[in-house]
Amino acid sequence: MENGKPKNVRCLHLTSNMLCALFESPQRPKVCHECKADPVFCGKNFDEALEIFNSLE
Repeated sequence: MENGKPKNVRCLHLTSNMLCALFESPQRPKVCHECKADPVFCGKNFDEALEIFNSLE
């Protein structure tokens, strides 16, 4: 996303099964490549991760 991804907006490259379509691609943005999943923030599933991230506001 040219100007960054707004909060609560799905990434354009997120597949229907919640995977990154650019994960192995050289087109994958640097910020995504440098982001490392952490169970403290990601939880055990998508719903838990969303709840954690929303609580950080």
